[in-house]
Amino acid sequence: MPNLTRPNLWLWLSRVFGWDGCLPLFVVLLPAVVGAVAPNAEKAISMLAIFLPIAALFARYYIGRRAVASNRVGPALRFCQQVVFTASILLLLLLECFVIALHLAPAVPLGDLCAVVVLYATYLTGMMFAMFPGWADGPRVQDANRDEGNDERAHV
Repeated sequence: MPNLTRPNLWLWLSRVFGWDGCLPLFVVLLPAVVGAVAPNAEKAISMLAIFLPIAALFARYYIGRRAVASNRVGPALRFCQQVVFTASILLLLLLECFVIALHLAPAVPLGDLCAVVVLYATYLTGMMFAMFPGWADGPRVQDANRDEGNDERAHV
């Protein structure tokens, strides 16, 4: 049994707030910048509302899957992390499309802003779980399986 110590908190927080804090801000603020630079840019903002969140989704999926695969957790927890990760990035996709569409609204009701905050907090909570790196000194599951001679399970 490996000697489990506390998780690598710096890795954990940098994963969550680096990608999950900066990229959504970029995706949401770029249409605002386009709207400020070109005042009659409804078509451009509409196109950004469609394509920018989808491009960000693919980037998140590619990088996030690799991050979850590198976590030092067991296969059951890793599977749960993958499910929560996928659900969370889909939630963020919908949230980003909604927020970008709000750029086209003449006035934004307070209820819409509250919904955005609650959904983003839900997303961050899911990503905190999905990006949990595991224990700092614990072996990776792939390494443990390889040591036992179970090569067929090494790519879980």
